[in-house]
Amino acid sequence: MKLPVVPKTEITGQIGITMVTAALHPLAITLRPVEILDVGIDCQIEILRKVNERKLEATGRLIGVQVKCGPSFFEHQTDDEWVHYCSESHANYWQCYSLPVVLVLCDPKLNKCFWVEVNDRSLTWTPEGAKVLVPKANDLGGAKSALEAIAGSRKTVSDPSERKRYIFPLDGEYNVALSHEELGTLCGEASIAMKEDQATVVDVDFEVEPMIAAEADSIRTKASLSPLDRKRLVELASMSETLRALRRRLNVGIRLLLEEPYLRDGNIVPTDFDEAARAVGGFIQHYMFDRLGRRGAEGLALDAFIGDGSNGLIAKIDLSNEEEAEFRRRHGFANDLEPMRWPGYFVGDLGHEVIIDRALPAITSAIVIFLERKNLMASELFNSLPEPLFGWRIGLH
Repeated sequence: MKLPVVPKTEITGQIGITMVTAALHPLAITLRPVEILDVGIDCQIEILRKVNERKLEATGRLIGVQVKCGPSFFEHQTDDEWVHYCSESHANYWQCYSLPVVLVLCDPKLNKCFWVEVNDRSLTWTPEGAKVLVPKANDLGGAKSALEAIAGSRKTVSDPSERKRYIFPLDGEYNVALSHEELGTLCGEASIAMKEDQATVVDVDFEVEPMIAAEADSIRTKASLSPLDRKRLVELASMSETLRALRRRLNVGIRLLLEEPYLRDGNIVPTDFDEAARAVGGFIQHYMFDRLGRRGAEGLALDAFIGDGSNGLIAKIDLSNEEEAEFRRRHGFANDLEPMRWPGYFVGDLGHEVIIDRALPAITSAIVIFLERKNLMASELFNSLPEPLFGWRIGLH
């Protein structure tokens, strides 16, 4: 006998709405579910004002709410935040919504709801769509004042249609999958946009990522999963997380090369985006190969470090055989490398072409790693450096 089927997602969705209602009721905030054409907003909440012990009045101050409930929404996290991945269309919808929008993640096991306003601080674009960072400290039960402030404020999210997105595609070998001319044009467009418009997105797109997602989706469609299937899903999730981490760091490096004066001054002519393209392409390759254990020099490998050594930041500059020969010829040592055992040369001594193709990529790669390890913003590091890139020393250690 056939009976109606109730999708489990419908049940967990109702549990989420019930949990949010229970959390908001003591705060004098009322909830109204959106029962028709729910395309990204589950409900609206309205702030109520106390009149006396028996009465509350509606204020007309509203917030749109998207509720997500269940363990699957807590699979991705950092030390301080839950990471919620969503489609580009949903992110655009939240940004275009005429009310402020709050995302609430509900954990039935803990009976807790975590929330964040969806705005330019919490929302980040990715090649697959977007992600929203939800602080673990944001318990909905303690959000009365914050929600009142959000409901009483204007929208703080920029129109997604005004964002300029510059995506650097990487092929299966992790090289930029663009001709040099196309890469130069992309670097020029992104660099100009950064100077004129802060609402820019610079990102990389891994060729292998859609393949990972497609394989994972194919496995999940099976009626039952074998131990090998589950193991493979773990492997695929780990691969995806590795790519996400690499993407974050590559984005930092590309932005530094395109807009940080410390790296550009005296090295890249402001209007020469051909040089910027060479530096960006070289950085991506150097960083990826270094992270994958495939970095290697045909010729000499030099250590480069800040002149006073105050930050202990060392980069490895790999020279080709031709570049090594030119470096030896320029400094007059054919066989003896002993003069290189101490920092007797400046990065500027390498010559302009080698700086663009080798030194800038390697030093940017080292800076990106240093920023992450020290948990620093780029501005904090560059404000502390003694002088631009030409002040770096090179030698062998």
